[in-house]
Amino acid sequence: MQLDVGAVVEGLEVGIVIEDEAGAILYANAAAERLLHLPSEQIIQTHAAAPVWSHVGADGQPLDPTEIPSRKAIRTGKTVKAATIGIHDGMGVQRWLRVTARPA
Repeated sequence: MQLDVGAVVEGLEVGIVIEDEAGAILYANAAAERLLHLPSEQIIQTHAAAPVWSHVGADGQPLDPTEIPSRKAIRTGKTVKAATIGIHDGMGVQRWLRVTARPA
């Protein structure tokens, strides 16, 4: 029996977004599409720290781009676990997310 990792990731109910060291989004699974109300093709065309996401911290204050969990994980080389952030989805609605970011 051969394991199809891609099918497993696509079937998860957890949104997964993969970006490179520069912040270019390389992949978004189906759950990320549902959470963000955007097709993966559009998510992939957007930089992780792009102003369109309007990142805010748990306190509602704008996040410095270096403090966005994925950017912080890449910058520090350490996993950022269960960070609460707000972003604007494809419909312009603020969504609250619990994010874990791991550097490659």
